Amino acid sequence: MKRNNTVKVVCLGNPFRGDDGAGYRVAEQLKDLPEVIYANTPADLLNIVTKETRLLIIVDAVNQISQPGKIHKVTSSEISVKEIASRSTHTIPLKKILELLSALDQFRGEIVIYGIEGRDFGEGQPMSDEVERACQTVAAEIRQILAEERRGRDLNPRGQRPLV
Repeated sequence: MKRNNTVKVVCLGNPFRGDDGAGYRVAEQLKDLPEVIYANTPADLLNIVTKETRLLIIVDAVNQISQPGKIHKVTSSEISVKEIASRSTHTIPLKKILELLSALDQFRGEIVIYGIEGRDFGEGQPMSDEVERACQTVAAEIRQILAEERRGRDLNPRGQRPLV
């Protein structure tokens, strides 16, 4: 299957640090989709996102705010006002990388961030059951978004779907 350069799903995290592996787990569940890319850190986005990217979906674990496994979904219009974009578990927060991409005029598209609250980010720790379930939920939702994106590309110039 050919990679769609206008839509990218970037799954962040470290599979060897407990719940921080949430992004990695989602990437595993979506490995049959060419739009899905696994990355270790938000800084990797600088090498992944291009000016042609019009939809960027990011999956990452976030520090616990309320309960492990809780899914926070943040869109482009909410990033500046939502705390979740700055609750990253990484040295360079995701929010700073997104600001840099914008300042460099590298990306002007839409963003959807899935932040999955984790409990234990210790090295060598297993992923919690709550985060595992959340990863399945997020993967299913992303699969649906990508299917809708593909159907949208099948529209004819007048915006009508073919009858067959």
